[in-house]
Amino acid sequence: MPSVTRQRDLSPARGRSKRQQSASSQRLANKPYLLSSSSSSKSIPESISALVSGAKDALKSYSDSNVNRVAVESRAVELAARDRVHQREAEKEQREAERKQREAECAERQQECEHEIELEKLEMRKEELGLEREQISLRHEEIAFGHSQALLKMVESGVDLNVLLRAVRPLGGVDQLLPLNPPSQSLPTGSSSLASGLSSLAAGSSSFTSHNTGCASDFFVQDHLR
Repeated sequence: MPSVTRQRDLSPARGRSKRQQSASSQRLANKPYLLSSSSSSKSIPESISALVSGAKDALKSYSDSNVNRVAVESRAVELAARDRVHQREAEKEQREAERKQREAECAERQQECEHEIELEKLEMRKEELGLEREQISLRHEEIAFGHSQALLKMVESGVDLNVLLRAVRPLGGVDQLLPLNPPSQSLPTGSSSLASGLSSLAAGSSSFTSHNTGCASDFFVQDHLR
């Protein structure tokens, strides 16, 4: 009986001893630097060196990746900034070209307007000159018609026709003293035949300027009326 009791007391102790040995061996397997003193002098520095080297490699790899990432990002930002600058410069050049085109169109329209104004001025001046020529022609016809009326009155008053022809011959003849297109109502009845007769008799006489003719005929009429 006493021997059975002793065996029962030893069984738990043996179990605890085995569990302690397995836990100790597990700790040694997880931590090789906790081995026996014979190998600790070599394994501990090598393990620490490996850990430090691994940490350095990890840090270096992380640092290199960060540097590369930062470089790529900064390069992308730089390219984007350059693109924006180029785009703004292109927009500025386009706006400048559009402004110059508008200025050229405005200048062209202004030049066209000025040209049209000059043409209108020339047309108006041409019309004014035409009116002036018509007025001068009418004035000449009025003067010649007045002279013809004076001659007809002198003939009707009894002046000799031969004397009248000799008097008007130095002044350029009867043609210079008669209107080119006298109005039909301006000549009295019977006077038109007299005027045509005077013109036919004086045919072939030399021409004279209307100014000198007017002055000379006025002098002749005034001298005859005295």
